[in-house]
Amino acid sequence: MVSPRKIAPPLISFLLLVSLLISLIGCGYEGPPYQHREFIVAPVSAKTMIIDMNPGSIFEGFVDVEGGNDDIRFYVKDSHDNIVLDKNRVSEHYNFHYQAELRGSYTVYFDNSFSLVTDKKVTIYYRVR
Repeated sequence: MVSPRKIAPPLISFLLLVSLLISLIGCGYEGPPYQHREFIVAPVSAKTMIIDMNPGSIFEGFVDVEGGNDDIRFYVKDSHDNIVLDKNRVSEHYNFHYQAELRGSYTVYFDNSFSLVTDKKVTIYYRVR
């Protein structure tokens, strides 16, 4: 059997090294991973997605848009049909962050109704934490 006195110094050194590495590379918990969706929004139409949130939940991420002028109308409605986040038209790349006040299903809109001819390719990376 190995003596605890012989194990303690190497174990302490190992734990200090792990602690140092964690602080150097920033491995702290920062929330759930981002989800990814990609889709085409036809002219004169909109696509939606539903996000369930609790009070205090944060919906965050970014939207990339390609096609036409690389823009789309981006907004979010709560379960009572109130617009809670409205950025009107977003272009190319847009970062978003919204903190929910109410529990419910929130609808995220990607609205291309202003475009009469051009499809828009939308890519969204998002998470709720």
